[in-house]
Amino acid sequence: MQAAIRTVSTAEAVVNHFRERIEAGALKPGDPLPSERILQRSLGISRFSLREGLARLSALGIITIRHGKGAFVTDAVDRDSLGGVLTPLFSSRDQETADELLDARAIIESQLATLAARRADGADLARIEEILDRSERALGDPAAFGRLDYEFHHQLAIVAKNRFLRTMIETLTDHMTSFLIEHARSAPARKAALNHHRQIYACVVERDSETIGPRMTAHIMHCWRRYKAARTS
Repeated sequence: MQAAIRTVSTAEAVVNHFRERIEAGALKPGDPLPSERILQRSLGISRFSLREGLARLSALGIITIRHGKGAFVTDAVDRDSLGGVLTPLFSSRDQETADELLDARAIIESQLATLAARRADGADLARIEEILDRSERALGDPAAFGRLDYEFHHQLAIVAKNRFLRTMIETLTDHMTSFLIEHARSAPARKAALNHHRQIYACVVERDSETIGPRMTAHIMHCWRRYKAARTS
């Protein structure tokens, strides 16, 4: 019996397109990407889908977006490693793999949150608070809230100022975003997640590096339990 082909979003297709071009050597470290207008026309996609795809590429560290100058392939990109050693694991959709992925997230993100509480400055706090404000305004829009949910977690990774841990979590960008958008389909789940995020943010403001790690772990596991319960009900 032939295996079903997994449908990918337009934004994910954009990510795959540029990964393939870099792996093939058509784009090299430091090369500029064409303008958004040219990319929209050549790829035949909407401006929103293009920008979402570029944002994912940026989060993965594959491209660097320079305001006023455009997007460039990151100088440090190794095209031979873009396939990623984790790809075979992500191709599995069984419950054990999903549970292990959440365990990994809890371990990495609790440490990132701890470092964020120690290292955040005033500008960092303002960016996190702005994400929380946008999340509150998006409570009625599940997809938008799910993307902002990821943005909150990713911003903490940036604030932690540890490139290695940040890269680990950015490797999970597509899988985290997909999960968080699915989780956000429930209105009570969105409200609970925002409340948890505000509690985590309060720890960052108070530089409470003792409480924030366990609180992040509890938040991730609470969301996972709620998600699994919704799928089996």
